[in-house]
Amino acid sequence: MAPFKSKKTSSLLGLFLFLLSYILVIDNFSLQSAVDGAIIIDNQISFPSQFSNVESIHFNTWTFLNHFSLLLIKIGLSSFTISKILLLISTLFFAFGIFLITINLTHNIFLSLFLVCLTLVGKISFGNLDFPALIYFRGTYGLYALSTFTIFIGFLFNRNYILAGFFLVLLFCIHIVVGAWVLLLMLSTLLYLKFINKKNIFRDNFINKFTKGITIAALPALYSFFLFYKNTVSKSEYDQENFNIYLNLWDHHRNITDINYIYVLLTILLITLYSIYFKKSNNNDFNKSFLYFFICFHCFASLIIYLSFKIFPFLFPEIFVRAMVPRVFLIHTHIGYPLIISFLFIFLNSKFNLINNNKKYIGSILILIIFASSILIIKYENRTYKSNKDIKSKISYRLNKFKNNLSNSLSVNETEFWKSIKELDTDGYFVTTFDTSEPTLKFGKKPYIINANYFDLVAYHPYTVDETKIILEKIYGLDFKNPPIKFWPEIRDEWIVNIFENRSNREWLELSEKYNLSGIIVPSNWTLNINEKIKSDKYIFYSLQ
Repeated sequence: MAPFKSKKTSSLLGLFLFLLSYILVIDNFSLQSAVDGAIIIDNQISFPSQFSNVESIHFNTWTFLNHFSLLLIKIGLSSFTISKILLLISTLFFAFGIFLITINLTHNIFLSLFLVCLTLVGKISFGNLDFPALIYFRGTYGLYALSTFTIFIGFLFNRNYILAGFFLVLLFCIHIVVGAWVLLLMLSTLLYLKFINKKNIFRDNFINKFTKGITIAALPALYSFFLFYKNTVSKSEYDQENFNIYLNLWDHHRNITDINYIYVLLTILLITLYSIYFKKSNNNDFNKSFLYFFICFHCFASLIIYLSFKIFPFLFPEIFVRAMVPRVFLIHTHIGYPLIISFLFIFLNSKFNLINNNKKYIGSILILIIFASSILIIKYENRTYKSNKDIKSKISYRLNKFKNNLSNSLSVNETEFWKSIKELDTDGYFVTTFDTSEPTLKFGKKPYIINANYFDLVAYHPYTVDETKIILEKIYGLDFKNPPIKFWPEIRDEWIVNIFENRSNREWLELSEKYNLSGIIVPSNWTLNINEKIKSDKYIFYSLQ
């Protein structure tokens, strides 16, 4: 287990990781998608019966995150506060997971804290695959799949088998695909160690403690599943051709054909260094053997799946495509560099006795800093978005953003706007845009007809595709068979602004009557041919009923 000299040291380290995580969450804050799911399954918003595409997706998705967010709603917390709690917990999972992995390998507190900071502050990882490897992100479900896996591995390294068992169940309840993958790896590794490697898998009470953790987690897991099961809604028949069009023309994650060769090479490097370390270490230690084979099995098997999907996509049935199985190759992205650097440190320390030689130790620290700085510079120079602001303006912008993110509320102007929307007596859908969908649900408490910011959950719920097609074509004026940009399941403002502004008042009223539309919320600089409206600095509401 982690080598700490005293409880005071452990407390100080825990406090440092907590404060670091909190500051980074405030700096990188974003409202979380799981809050939307909780609001919907809590029936805070009355959705009309014409379409079920929004409601059914959330009612028919089992994830503990929705139910945890629902609990926070029940005790009266706001969307801002819940989002911060969700993002903070996820960041703490990353922080403690990486720290426990590296401290148990290197026994060096400074290096372990450095690697935590490198990962969280520098947002360093092996990179993106078919899904982004982000630490601070609005997509709660994918984010927690990565962070929960990270702390799960951390607990294994620290020999906290009860907690590891608990978090394995939690991972399964959060993200079934990733959870099932890790469970399969666990069973495969144990069977290999027992029957091929001839290890006693009952050593160190591994099985007993792990099972105890699973048992403790079973009760909340079963309750979460019960809540999900009793609220599921029926699934309608759907046009397979429409679903094929969505998968082939709209979906983003499943249409990335490029292979990330750097990620592949880094994974091979990780396995190579781990193999060298394992051969030099005590192979009789069950924990070390289990972790080595578990991580190697994961890397090799997930690499094969990833490359197979890229090279032979036609071999896989639709259900595997929908589940986006190659995403399992992504789950080690955040622990990759910490493991590689830890192994290199162990090799160098073994050869040069760095810790007991001040000059060599300082030299190794300088090399480490230069290496980390090089990664950060490369990452910074190759970033997608580059601002034209000078340094002073950038610093001022970040400070103002941090100050604003500390607040758990909107501006006075926006608060009044969304209060007015919330108080409207309506019973129909709201047509929203890329930026207005989320606040319409979270703050206005009104049902959007589709989430214009993203509707990529259609791949998991194909029975919603026919309604999605109708909404895109009839209300937003887009050609379902010919998207403005392929592989982007969203509705960008530039795609629809002219359509909305050129539509006559009569046409809007006809759409309202046919599809039960109560109003439209768009950016405040849009001008629609509708008279009755409520306006704020950022948004404008046009009434249709």
